[in-house]
Amino acid sequence: MAKCTFDPRREVKGAMGMFHCPECGEMILAGVEHPDYSLLESPSPIKYAAIKLRNNTLALGKTHAEIIKSIISKEAEENLAVSDLPVSQDRMGFVTTTGEFLDRKEAYKRAVLCKQIVDDGYTQRLISEMLE
Repeated sequence: MAKCTFDPRREVKGAMGMFHCPECGEMILAGVEHPDYSLLESPSPIKYAAIKLRNNTLALGKTHAEIIKSIISKEAEENLAVSDLPVSQDRMGFVTTTGEFLDRKEAYKRAVLCKQIVDDGYTQRLISEMLE
């Protein structure tokens, strides 16, 4: 469910107490921030390690190392330049079961939230081997 953009905190003519939001139809309280029901939805867990390639497609695999080996093998077979391989950390991340790409920091938080890993209190970035 997308977050509604109607703001019931502004003065609504004739509205006192609860009323139906003119945008989404939910019952809301005049003068109070519109609730964001998307926060109640369960987040989708991490499914694959992913690397964003230069053409913005995603290469998926069990680990980032596995993905890199696969790309290098493919490029060697096709006589392509390995230098085209994007190895910067900002292009490495994870994909959820719904296809959402998350960077390592976002993925760490999501994996903790989905109970795929235990928060150790100091790690801030997910490493694909943590999910094995």
